[in-house]
Amino acid sequence: MIHHIDRALEQFLRDVVPARAGTVDISFHAPDQTWTSGLTRPTIDLFLWEVGRHQASVRAGVEEETGPAGNRRWRPPTPVVALRYAASVWTREQRDEHELLGALLAAVLGYDRLPETVLPEALRSLRCGLSLGDDQHRFPLQLWPGTTTKAAVALEVTLPVEAFAWLERAAPVEAIAAQVRASEPEPADARGRRS
Repeated sequence: MIHHIDRALEQFLRDVVPARAGTVDISFHAPDQTWTSGLTRPTIDLFLWEVGRHQASVRAGVEEETGPAGNRRWRPPTPVVALRYAASVWTREQRDEHELLGALLAAVLGYDRLPETVLPEALRSLRCGLSLGDDQHRFPLQLWPGTTTKAAVALEVTLPVEAFAWLERAAPVEAIAAQVRASEPEPADARGRRS
């Protein structure tokens, strides 16, 4: 599931930024010293640093639908997770870095979801949201002490996760029947008490 989003983000950046293959590399590595020392071309790094529940999408109740056979079915609400990436740009020249970072920022601000054209078949029926991360979820730069401090775009992708199976709803009650019959009186003992 997450690997599908990684591929969709890469295709999105190649199409929209544009970050042409052969000119700009796209990576998903932790930006540590070992990784940065091996860079040879301009690179956009999308490091997935947090996965959590998307609180704004939490719902109560149940989802209901009519199944393929016309039967009613239900399940708990589909949970939505937030994938939070730190998108940084690595180039030799600062001017090139800022230009590419600005193009990346404009691309993210121009869409509220990942276009269907970049999503794999398995995710095309889902709404995969795309936005800048909020202040509550800032990328913690202290995770990699000793690396070059870089400006990074906080990128958030929301993804509904098909976590629950559909359950058949019982057939609706169409009638209620009750039977009433007269009962025989209980025999009394010698004192007139009923047993």
